[in-house]
Amino acid sequence: RGAGGDRQMSSEAMAKELEYARGKLLELRKQAMSHKQEAIDAAAKAEEAAGREQRLQQSEKTLKAENTKLQESLSAAEAELRKLRAAVKTKDEELGQLKDEADKTTTLCKELSQDLREAQQERRQLVKMLEKYHQGPGPRLESQDRETNPRQH
Repeated sequence: RGAGGDRQMSSEAMAKELEYARGKLLELRKQAMSHKQEAIDAAAKAEEAAGREQRLQQSEKTLKAENTKLQESLSAAEAELRKLRAAVKTKDEELGQLKDEADKTTTLCKELSQDLREAQQERRQLVKMLEKYHQGPGPRLESQDRETNPRQH
């Protein structure tokens, strides 16, 4: 059996090594497929992240544009507020002047009212004096009234 047996043994060893190599190859293929799937998953995640990044950048641009518009609106509103405050201040000053004028007018009206009361009092006194004067020392007859003032009757 010498040389032939060794050859047979060597064929069996080769078959075992071939079987072992096939097992290793299958294992490496599984690992390669696993790595390939991981690479595909990683690429998909990277693509998704890139999409998110792009959307975030677009959102940032949009927010910056809106912020700029809001700043402009705020500036315009502040300018309008300053104008309104100035107008209110002017109106307050005018109102103060009108109040002063109203106070002066009220005072003047009170004085005029007092003067009017005094003038009415004087008038009543004068009317009484005239009535006494017309009545004279005694009673007057109707015929005397006609002679002295014919237009009255």
